[in-house]
Amino acid sequence: MILSKMLNCDPGTVRLNTMADDRVLVTVPREDRTIMIDVVNVGIWVVIAASAGRVGIGLVSSRNPSSSQAAGISDAMQMQARQLSHHRASDGVVRKGSRTSKTCWYSLDLPMPGALRGAVTVDEPIRRVTAFGWTN
Repeated sequence: MILSKMLNCDPGTVRLNTMADDRVLVTVPREDRTIMIDVVNVGIWVVIAASAGRVGIGLVSSRNPSSSQAAGISDAMQMQARQLSHHRASDGVVRKGSRTSKTCWYSLDLPMPGALRGAVTVDEPIRRVTAFGWTN
């Protein structure tokens, strides 16, 4: 029902397909409209991203956030989160061998608490973000 409202169609026309990496592809077959949804969790945190294009989430956690090199570790972890989100977003495109080299990717760092770092990557410019559930 919620997805049909997002796609502005009847609930019976929406199709859900789980991809090999557990992302969900939501389609309205007769109208060639899709929404890709990625859900990733680390610890008690669950992050859900939805996009009209390709989307991937990267979440990483450090077991030792109080290290004397915390700033460097934090930067490396954020880069790892970005790389993971890019890999998840581009994975299906790479396998199909289609427009990978022509695709522009856009990443957004997520404000995560403590030793967690996160990022979302999409193949469309990020025009709007709706986020809830945390403060940083």
